Amino acid sequence: MPNEYDDFEIVLENSHQWPAVYPFKFIFDSDSLHLHEILSAFEVYEHEVTSRNSTNNRYISLTIKAHMKSPKQVIQIYQKINKLNGVIAL
Repeated sequence: MPNEYDDFEIVLENSHQWPAVYPFKFIFDSDSLHLHEILSAFEVYEHEVTSRNSTNNRYISLTIKAHMKSPKQVIQIYQKINKLNGVIAL
């Protein structure tokens, strides 16, 4: 049975040479506790994090460049993060 990530997995497979460094991008309210929750999803992966506050400091934009072995790992991260209310994955 197909799921919502099947097409995305095909795109990832065809657009990257795996293993690869994959850029994840997230936006969330700066007063939320999501920063720690998002970073914990990357604990087992080698990664680099950059963040920016919006002009009025209401939102945080987070970019995480992580070494992924396959599209399945990318999808697993998105599945974890999509459970967090108020986090927008780009």
